Amino acid sequence: HAAYTDEQITLGPGESLLVFSDGITEAMNEADECYGEDRLLACCAESIGFPTEALAARVIAEASLFAGTAPQSDDMTVLAIGRD
Repeated sequence: HAAYTDEQITLGPGESLLVFSDGITEAMNEADECYGEDRLLACCAESIGFPTEALAARVIAEASLFAGTAPQSDDMTVLAIGRD
């Protein structure tokens, strides 16, 4: 069983929180390579200043583009929350 703890954070103005399922980082392409955390971090860095809806959509689009025609083996779930 996984152990979970409660934690609170406060987003400052202009900050966002991105929550994602492992289906994003474990998305495989035709060469059996994972999308991975490095690509996800790069996608997020390139999306600084995007509205949260656009950030979430871009992460899913980039992971899907990376996977290409490889079959999707897991869900791709993204939740982005931001503060104006």
